[in-house]
Amino acid sequence: MTSLAAAIARDSRGPCALYILTDSRITWIEPTERWDAGRKTFGSATSADVFGYCGDAYFMPMALGQILNMAACGALDLATESAKERHSVILKQLKNSLGRIATKHVLSMTVFHGARQGRGMKSIFRLWRSTYNPQTKRWSDIELSVADRSYLAEIDGSGKATVKKFEAKTNKTAASGTSRAAIHAFCKSLRSGEDPFTGGAPQMVGLWRMGTARQFGYYWKRRFFISGMECVDSTGRKNIDWFNEFFERCDPETGRRRQGSADHRTSLKR
Repeated sequence: MTSLAAAIARDSRGPCALYILTDSRITWIEPTERWDAGRKTFGSATSADVFGYCGDAYFMPMALGQILNMAACGALDLATESAKERHSVILKQLKNSLGRIATKHVLSMTVFHGARQGRGMKSIFRLWRSTYNPQTKRWSDIELSVADRSYLAEIDGSGKATVKKFEAKTNKTAASGTSRAAIHAFCKSLRSGEDPFTGGAPQMVGLWRMGTARQFGYYWKRRFFISGMECVDSTGRKNIDWFNEFFERCDPETGRRRQGSADHRTSLKR
């Protein structure tokens, strides 16, 4: 199920960021049987790699968590600058793990892997889609093309049509062609509730020109969320960047647009 999107951001000098966004709803057969606080996005603490998945919600998040834990404790080396080599290492681990599934109660699952190669102005952002078919026990793996502009580079999941619908609407605003328009379109589709298998708060991980993967928080419906889970205690919220549905930076205490940050709301009005 799920709504998933990979967004590219570009500034005056070129592509500057890659983001992966999802909703937070896990469902069982019927959309009324659900949990709106499931984690669907992951970022590496040791490398410039981010992930999001759709489809079966049982195996993929556990396997991704295990792989990133192996990298964090030094048992898996993701230090190479080559994004393709890191992708091969990660996919090899996924194949080994998911190939051990022995149950009929498993659905097809897709993982998106966003990666940065190089750093600073030499940064190149790359994106892969890898899908596991449990019936055939086969994988399909493809690198997706990424254009030199701000847009939703890829959309997937049960909410794909709804996201595309709202993307078309934001493309009619003054903000068309910007990362804020792309990300706002995703949030608008989530808020609409049109896809019953999509819900909960948006969640987002990303890569900038420097550093490892970044975990972002969302101020959503007057509450603070990280990876789908509400962050009730405000003590540590200052340690990460927070955004709202307009892709404005938010104050981690009040949820209001941070002083000095750009106002995006006017340009997003039709």
